[in-house]
Amino acid sequence: MNKIILLLVSVLLFARTQIELKEVKTYNNTILMVKKIDNKLYLATNNDWPYEGKLKNFFITDGKDILIGADKNDILIVKNEKKLKLKGKYLNTVKKNDIIYIATPHKIYGIDKNLKIVYTRKFVYKIDNLLLYKNKLFVVVDKEFKLLKGIGKIDFSDKILAFNVRFLMDGEKLFAIYENLFKDLSIKIGYKNYDYFKKYVIENLSDDYGIEVDQIPLKIKVIEDSLYLLYKDRVEKYEEKRFKWKFYTNETPIDLIKHNNSLYLITSKKVYKIVTKIKIEALEIGGLKCVKTDDIPVFMGKFSSPLVITRGEKYKITLYDENLSLLWSKKINAKINSAKVIGNNIYLTGIKGGRFWVTKMSLNGEMLKERIFYKAAQGFDIAENDNGFVAVGYKYFDHLGDYIKRFVIVLLDKNLNFITDRTYGYFESAGIKVVRAGEMFAGIQKVARGYFIVIFNKDGFLKWYKALSPDKYYLRDFYDIKPLDGIFFSTDRGVFVLNRDKTIAKYRNFKDVIKIIDKNRFITNSGVIINGKSIKFDDFYIIDGIYNGKNYYFLGYVKDNGMVCKY
Repeated sequence: MNKIILLLVSVLLFARTQIELKEVKTYNNTILMVKKIDNKLYLATNNDWPYEGKLKNFFITDGKDILIGADKNDILIVKNEKKLKLKGKYLNTVKKNDIIYIATPHKIYGIDKNLKIVYTRKFVYKIDNLLLYKNKLFVVVDKEFKLLKGIGKIDFSDKILAFNVRFLMDGEKLFAIYENLFKDLSIKIGYKNYDYFKKYVIENLSDDYGIEVDQIPLKIKVIEDSLYLLYKDRVEKYEEKRFKWKFYTNETPIDLIKHNNSLYLITSKKVYKIVTKIKIEALEIGGLKCVKTDDIPVFMGKFSSPLVITRGEKYKITLYDENLSLLWSKKINAKINSAKVIGNNIYLTGIKGGRFWVTKMSLNGEMLKERIFYKAAQGFDIAENDNGFVAVGYKYFDHLGDYIKRFVIVLLDKNLNFITDRTYGYFESAGIKVVRAGEMFAGIQKVARGYFIVIFNKDGFLKWYKALSPDKYYLRDFYDIKPLDGIFFSTDRGVFVLNRDKTIAKYRNFKDVIKIIDKNRFITNSGVIINGKSIKFDDFYIIDGIYNGKNYYFLGYVKDNGMVCKY
């Protein structure tokens, strides 16, 4: 076996992604397969199999190679000088624990590390495949997944079983590939005004989604939630069911593997390191410099340059510099409700696995700490405290057999460790925003019919609150809160101020203010208001924004396109 080392070569372009292939090594022998074992990469070539037939698979057990090869009718397993020969046509091999399972059309063998047969099972019907799925061995017979040991099976939908299905796996991800027929109404043959053309659906049965392609790939790889399809002449990448990029190769791809934070493409003769660079093209839209977002815009984090949260199949956080050049982008396996830069770190709150979630990241996108609390809860916002942080959200309580959602204040230390919590307010309520206001904190509590502004101290104890009656203020949506001279807040009915004497007065009659910068600067759904002067941007619907003392940055839509813009 050969471990991968490093070298350099060509450049390809596709859309906004630049793909650079750096040649690592060229082999005289033909590369057959590659595996990552104990964080090392091993290549197998035709020179590693000096016997009849072809090398089909290899494993490393106790530091020793176990090689599996086959010709038309026989299978040979070799470990050092020891050999085991099996009758039958080779289908595939799966290893579970210390047992290697080898499938033939009507029989499955189990071989231990000493090359002893420890398991056999015959099948009357022809075996289609043998797979390790969710740490269980399944044999595919007559389009059904059956447990190899024990009783049970996996039933798929009729749309899958109705077609000629083949299965591919990568790790724990299972894919069904089946044909789909479409009518092409633009073709007229004889008296018919249509013809059929064929496409293939690749359905991820592990995560319940699929994509549509024109050809069946040779191999499927899942790397950090991205889907890679390896064809005879190219590699394609998909993220969250969306096509991202492709590049063509002169050699047939054998495999794609991530190792030491780098992506490697292995062909029949060479190993390449894949380097991707996102090339963002700036657009000029109505006097604004803009870049498109790949996913659905959600909100902007609090920072001096655009920290953008978008949503596809997963939430994603992206940081741009002040000129809208992409610095980095990272997918998050949680729903993100807030993002704030506090000190030199990014703090996220939201929900993960149905639990209250708080995370600390570096400004380079590195995940530093992650905390989850409670069994059924959600975090919505976070602010810095003297000795740590205050986060708000909700958690469920068992109230006489009914689970009730209540507003919760969570106190955390500087390492995001749980200190204590306080719950307040009406049943079915949640804390959705929190800001520091001097020695106190101001929060927004959402209830069934309206909102409360709640004032509490650094220990989380409620000092007083003010109800924002929907009948009086006609509230449908609450947008922003800012501690200035009083507590300023914006709703869909205008900008108000909660005075120190606990009275509420309307400050401005601006009805679409989504972000309060200061007493004279506001960001609206259509532009900005500066010292009472409204500046609007046609065809741009703004959902969030920031001001860094020099430039305004907006997140929103131009028609159906998500945009980050600079003004």
